[in-house]
Amino acid sequence: MLLRRLFLILLATPLAVSHADSVKLKSGEVIEGKVISSDATSVTIETQFSPTITDERTVARADIALLSVASDDEAAFTKIRDLKTPATALDARACTDILDNQLRPFLKKFPTSTRIADVKAMIKSFEADIDRLRNGEKKIAGEWYDADAYAAEKYQLEATVIFEAMQRDIAAKNYSAAMNDFGDLFDVVSVHWYVDGPDLEFFMDQLVQPASLGKPVWLAETGMKPCFSLFGEAGQALFYSRVLRAFAARQEWWTGVSFYDLHDDLTPGDCGSGITRPDWSNRAAFRVYQHVIGAVGAGGSGLAVFR
Repeated sequence: MLLRRLFLILLATPLAVSHADSVKLKSGEVIEGKVISSDATSVTIETQFSPTITDERTVARADIALLSVASDDEAAFTKIRDLKTPATALDARACTDILDNQLRPFLKKFPTSTRIADVKAMIKSFEADIDRLRNGEKKIAGEWYDADAYAAEKYQLEATVIFEAMQRDIAAKNYSAAMNDFGDLFDVVSVHWYVDGPDLEFFMDQLVQPASLGKPVWLAETGMKPCFSLFGEAGQALFYSRVLRAFAARQEWWTGVSFYDLHDDLTPGDCGSGITRPDWSNRAAFRVYQHVIGAVGAGGSGLAVFR
């Protein structure tokens, strides 16, 4: 399926924050967040709409029915209350880091807090997990393995750990780091490209090939719907020719290309990406592709026409 840029209209609703400051207005509206300033006439509260988006709202004191401000220790506890041993822990370092830099400092800073018992219980849980890790157990993807169980599934579990690390790099859009860290584990680098992305030649020459660590590159998915072009089916055929021409000039390292797709079962209002029509008759792009494949079958390179 063609990749599409989806533009989502997000409702401007702040995230709920446990133990946040709150302002209840006489209208009944409740605003939660952090009070960042106040004076005799107004209160300004910072609200969190997403992990990275905040806003400030100032309300007149005359409109406020109730103002509740969380204590410093309650606000600090909110930041640590959900800390847990990581789902994957091969040694005790992550746990001791949490203990030494977040949980124990809370006890020292807020010795009279009503949350002392909660934090001590968290510390006890972390210490128990540290003992397990130091005694040879490992936690992987949320499951604990003793030495024998780990040895029995060693290769599968090592692959799970590597996969999780790759996912973290990818979630952070740190693709070059992922290749540097794990590229030696793969035989081929595969990518997808569509017309709403960067220029094809720039994408392959400047973004993909330098990061491929000398591995063969496959363009594993590309294609275009005829209705995405002013020229319809002729535009789709020109797109196929463009991709194949770029491929032909780079076969030393770009060694595979796969188009999406041969045939689509269309829904109302959709022209489909297929290179055959709903009745299975051939679109022009089919004939372009057929010519290349036929030349290969006849003993040619199949791409000489594009050189």
